[in-house]
Order: sequence, then C-alpha cells, then structure tokens
Amino acid sequence: MSLFCKNIFATAKNTFALYVLLIFISSCNKSDFNFDKLAANQWDATFAVPLINSTINLNDINLPANCYLKVEADNSQSIVYTGNFATVKSTDFITQLNSIPVNTIYNLNVTDLAAFNTISIGSSYQTTSSQIINLSAQTTNGAVMDLDSVILKSGILNLQIQNTFSHKATVVIAIPAIKKSGISISNTINLNANATTQLNIDLSNAKIDLTKNGTTENKIEIIYTTTITKENNNSTGNIVYSGAVNNATYKILFGDVHQQTMMNKGFDSINIPIFKSIKKTEGIILNNANIQLNFNNTFGIPFSTSFISIKGFNPQQGNFYLNTSNINPTNFIVNAALQGQTSTASLTLNQTNPIASGSNLSLNGFLNNMPYNIVPKANTQTNPSGVILPLYKNFIADTSSASVSGIVTIPLDGKIQGFNIKDTFNFSFGSVNNVESFTIRTLINNGFPVSLASKLIFTDEFYNIVYTLDGASNPIINSGTIDATTSKVITPTTTTSEFLIGGTTVPNLYKVKKVVMQLNIASVANGQQNVKIYADNNLNFIMGIKAKLKL
Repeated sequence: MSLFCKNIFATAKNTFALYVLLIFISSCNKSDFNFDKLAANQWDATFAVPLINSTINLNDINLPANCYLKVEADNSQSIVYTGNFATVKSTDFITQLNSIPVNTIYNLNVTDLAAFNTISIGSSYQTTSSQIINLSAQTTNGAVMDLDSVILKSGILNLQIQNTFSHKATVVIAIPAIKKSGISISNTINLNANATTQLNIDLSNAKIDLTKNGTTENKIEIIYTTTITKENNNSTGNIVYSGAVNNATYKILFGDVHQQTMMNKGFDSINIPIFKSIKKTEGIILNNANIQLNFNNTFGIPFSTSFISIKGFNPQQGNFYLNTSNINPTNFIVNAALQGQTSTASLTLNQTNPIASGSNLSLNGFLNNMPYNIVPKANTQTNPSGVILPLYKNFIADTSSASVSGIVTIPLDGKIQGFNIKDTFNFSFGSVNNVESFTIRTLINNGFPVSLASKLIFTDEFYNIVYTLDGASNPIINSGTIDATTSKVITPTTTTSEFLIGGTTVPNLYKVKKVVMQLNIASVANGQQNVKIYADNNLNFIMGIKAKLKL
C-alpha cells in the first residue's frame, strides 16, 4: 500500500489548491502499508482503526517558488503569483564613456617667434595655450547624453609629449575641471631638447566638471603653460601632445539624457501554473482578480511606460490580449530617484481597468481564458513631457537600475464548471501474489465548496490499460453546503465511497508501470453558484482497506 500512496498521491502536491482530492491525498505518504502484510482483521467497517485519518487545508500544499497563499480581510484566500518582467541596469542604458583624445601641437606663432628671437641665449620665454576636449556618454540607442559632470571610478590620462625644439622646455599641464580630493590636476614636466617623455595621470575617483564654468557641456579644458629656455638661435620646432583618457569607467554621470526610448521589447513572462494543469474546461469565472505592476527606479531619470500589448497564451485559446489601449493611465510614470534612494510607482489592473474593446479583453476575460503565462510589451521614454526634472537634470550611477515587476492576485472566489485535469506519472503495485481481492473505502468530510469526480487509469509502460478505477459517475467528494450571501461553506458534507478490485484483475496488477489521473471539478450547482474558499476550510479524509488473501 505504501507504493500506492507514495507513488500516486505525492505527485498531487504540485496541483492547484482547488483540486481538493489532490490536497488531502497529498498526506497519504504518512502511512506505510504493504499488500504482502495485509490481514483480514485490519479492516473495520466503522473505521475504528483507519489506515489514514487526516485533516487537510490549503496550507498543506506545496506551491511554486513564485507563489503564495494570501488571507484576505474577510478570511477568504487568494493565490498570488509574483515575477519580474524586466530589469534595466546602467550598463544596459549607457554603452560606454566615449574616448577622450588629447592631440594638440604647440608652435611659436609669429608674435612669439619675434619675441623669442630677441631674447638672449640662456634666457627663458613663457607662453600659455589651451585645448578643449570632449567627453560624452553613448546610450544604447545611439543617442548622446549631454554631461554636466562625472565622477570616475577609474581611468588613466596617457600623454606622450614630444619636444622637437633644440631647446629645453618646462610645461605645466593644468586641468582645472578635473579634481581629486578637491584639488585640481596640475603636473610639471621638464623636457630635454629633441626628446620625448611620457605622462600618466591616474583619474580614479576624480570628479570632472564638464560645463566650462557653466557655459557648455561635455567639455574639458586643458591649459598648457610652456617655458622655453633659449640654448641657441634655432627657433624652429614644436611640442606635440598626443594620447587619450583610457579605460574610463564611471561611478555617476550627471547631465541630460533628453527624451529617448529606453525599452521597446517583449518582457519576461510570469508563469501561472494554476492553469497549466487544466486540460479543458466548460467555464471559469473569477471575481476580483488583479494584476499590480510595480516600477522601481534608482536612476535620476523619470520614465513613462506605455504598454503596447499584454499577451496571454494557452494551447486551447492560442494567443489572446488584454485591452492595453484602455489602461488608465495610458502612460505609467515613475519619477526620478534621489541619490541613494528608490522612486516607486504602481499600476493596478482590475475588473474595471481596462474594459474590453473588440477582440481585446478586460482583465476578467483575460484571466478567464486561463493564460499559462502573461507577457507584456512596452515602450518606456525618458524625461516624459509634463514631468518636472530634478535640479541637477538627470543622473546615472553605475549601480542604477529600473525594474518592472508584477503581482497577479487570483482570489479563490468565483465559479468553476467542468474543470478537467489529467496527469500521468510512474507507479507500480509491487507484489500482489498473496492478494485475491481488496476493497478501498473512503469517508470524506468536505468543508470546501467544490465537488469532484475522479478516474484512475493504470497502464503498463506502453500505456496499455490494465485497470480503471472510475468514480466519475458518483463523485467521491460532494461539496459542502454554502451560504448564498457569503459564498462560504456553513455545513461540511460527508461522502462515503467504496471500490472493489478483485477477480482476474489482481494477478495483472504487476504489469502496472504508470497511472493516469483524471479529475473533474465543479463548484456548487455544477458551477452555477458563486463560491469562496476561506482559510478555515478543511477536509477530513479517512481511508481503510479490506483485503481477501489467498488460502
């Protein structure tokens, strides 16, 4: 008997709560009973010593990792599925910091040349020049973010400085816009005549002002103060600066990302296993179900999301769609976050938002089609019109992210008509050599508002039928009696059923390798009356076995 319980009914733990037979039998593995040890005195018609005596409620079932049972304010229960539709990180939005080239040539201009030629050998001549370089951030859709400032995580300014003058020179390279520990970068380089030297400046944790004193963006000014010591009368030559800021990575970018599309794609799906076990149904009506969409944003950027489609699918219906054109509001907006904080927004879809239009469904109609999964597709725009921007415009930190998650809440409240569930799993009776026949009797006290008829089909490994245990014509569980106003069970119903397996069937049971379970479930009045499942609903299951052994 242990095989009968453990191999058949342990599988029931993966099935939805309303399938009450599977719920109470899921505890069957508490018993350890072996056909070879059966004796006639183990049967008691009054169940004084039952093989199983167990009380089960919905909390006894195992649920998927993304699912939990929720007790509502009126003590009714809902099944809740959660999942993440999409997450965008800063690295998904900003592909890179564009390279920062440093290429300039210092020459003595006409004025400088005339002045240099007038000084005596051994004297010095000093001039100042500057170069503007650009630093910008490329977004994944090809647009450029206008930057006001950057805090770098890493980066090195590599400069090669070539002096082609036949004189020594000293160059002070100052970059007031780049500061480390609050101090602007400044380096003094001594250059020999006709020589080349290398300068490497570590920019880790440097803060860069890219506004050039508030007049522009994406710009860095480098100031070169050059002092040439005259060693001869040859005035030809120049100083060539070449290089770049390499391996630049950012901690945080401040600036303006403008209005651009951030996402335009199908999101990940939320799977709804409750519907996957249902092979066909004559009807389901769910009351008060809802989908809550949550947007968490740690970017300093406001976003608006408009849903292009929300698709459901199951093999019977194919693809079907929620009416996204009537979702209110049309643009789902989440504001910019403050640094180190998260901005959140939620949008709830329910029985009135949206309403159906044409072939596009309301939420009730959408869920009544029993989607195996729910897949949104959306456009998301940065800095939408009408949304106040932060004073510092936008920011993107290396840790910034934006995510859209969903919570699907399905109250166990509605009407069920003609659910048909079918499942197949491995099973073996083991040895039955000493058994001539046996009788299985169940006594079930049902406090749930559903009735159920079942059929167990035992097959060999090739699915050839060996034996069928059929309770479809007389449900082995009758629904409890419910209150018409509250839809709550007020009186449990007791059902007794008895099944005989004997004759030429028993010797063939050794062939059994698989069992097919078929269940037909309906709420009160064959699905015509609304019912609710409450936290205090339970079912008491008693089972006994009487075996007739061979003499």
